[in-house]
Amino acid sequence: MKSNKIISAITSAIIAAAAPIAFFGSYKNDDTLTAKAAIDENATYDTWQEGYHDVLNDFTDDTIFKNMAQNGLYYSFWSKDLNSDGIPELFLSSPQSTMPSYLYTFYDNKIKTLGSFVKGGGVSYYKDENIILVSGGSAGYVYYQIYKLQNGELEIIDDLFSDTINKYTRNGAAITKSEYDSLIEYYQSKGFDDFYDDRTTLTETNLHSKVGDIYYDYFFDYYMAWFLSEKSTASAITIPSKVNGLPVTIISSVFLDYNSTPKTLNLPASIDSFYYHGLSGESLTAINVDSANPYYTSKDGVMYNKDMTQLIKFPAAKDSASFTFPKSVTEIGRYAFAWCTGTKSIVIPNTIDTINDHAFYSCPNLSSIMIEYPECDIYDYWDDGYGITICNTYDSTTGKGNYLGVIRGYDDSTAQKYADNFGRTFISLGSFVKEGDCNNDGYVNVADAVMLQRYLLGNGSLTNWKNACKDNHIDTFDMVLMRRLLTE
Repeated sequence: MKSNKIISAITSAIIAAAAPIAFFGSYKNDDTLTAKAAIDENATYDTWQEGYHDVLNDFTDDTIFKNMAQNGLYYSFWSKDLNSDGIPELFLSSPQSTMPSYLYTFYDNKIKTLGSFVKGGGVSYYKDENIILVSGGSAGYVYYQIYKLQNGELEIIDDLFSDTINKYTRNGAAITKSEYDSLIEYYQSKGFDDFYDDRTTLTETNLHSKVGDIYYDYFFDYYMAWFLSEKSTASAITIPSKVNGLPVTIISSVFLDYNSTPKTLNLPASIDSFYYHGLSGESLTAINVDSANPYYTSKDGVMYNKDMTQLIKFPAAKDSASFTFPKSVTEIGRYAFAWCTGTKSIVIPNTIDTINDHAFYSCPNLSSIMIEYPECDIYDYWDDGYGITICNTYDSTTGKGNYLGVIRGYDDSTAQKYADNFGRTFISLGSFVKEGDCNNDGYVNVADAVMLQRYLLGNGSLTNWKNACKDNHIDTFDMVLMRRLLTE
């Protein structure tokens, strides 16, 4: 609501704030809810949505807040970008004049309390100039204070005061009534917006919505799929793209913690991130992604990144016996096979050069893993000897993984080094032979084709003839295979 009149309600007064805001009035509040303004300003967040989400949830968890809600008294909130930096501020409005309202900002990945105010209509802002007006008075005096929001702080830029004995000051210095009136008229012309307009009632229902069998968590401009109701009996669960008009963009870590019955999980195009454990329902045999999703895709119930170069998540109960990695996959993602009961034996082809940490974490039935690429990067806590990237169980006491199966790989490969480092049983596949590497330089390219062609024409020799053939007999068929290797 636009207003060309500065509200000067006598009951409006600033009561407490982070420096440099001063204390005015005689109001004192001993309720524990005021402690919620003193948030942990050392906590860091990736986004303002996550930070403000925690602020709202802290309020709703407070005993005083819950008692007020039981009597029909609810705080309300809004988020608006007051200083045009692309990140909104958060205002929590009190339902009573005896309770404080709070203003927060997100700066340097932290939540900062800008101030707390008594409700009464005396706080407003003018976005064009990034200024905030606090007006009020008591016992015959009236004040108007103008603050500027910058660098995560409210800095006072003008302080006007008047009383019943015709005393007028600006920033502590005496001024005339005419000067005082001119300044008030100047600020009135700004058209300040009231802090108390366009608010949303702060209730559990508004923060945590339930649609169908799924609960959702509110993050201002998106929802998180929070958890599936334990009462759901559906074998297939579909997460919608929107809830209450906002996109559902993330899946929580506890999404399937309370209900492990679903066999199929269908993800919308709006999902752009997830917590690893959230996709690890013990009964899942398929994870299907909407084809319009710009970040992820799926094939045969397995989840990949959009260009299918990374396997993101293999369903926990899906049988891996008949599974073959697509040729496009070069990387196995973090927790990709974690908690998978259907993974017993698996072959990782030589097209995959990266196995990220926790990839095969806590796979209870895994007994054999073959890693064909001898220089595959296997990420784990090597120096600490944890061995949790490939393990059957996790020992919370030692922080180490236990694995009773075998690791298969080539001599002097990273697979062997991993097995040796973590005390795993290693079975050798022999010395690695790189098909097509005739000159034994570690690469397959035109130089190898030229060497093979000269050899077949009787004009040269091979550095490593075993790499040139599969059947121990070099002929023109091997040249055909070489050309195929170079064109793949």
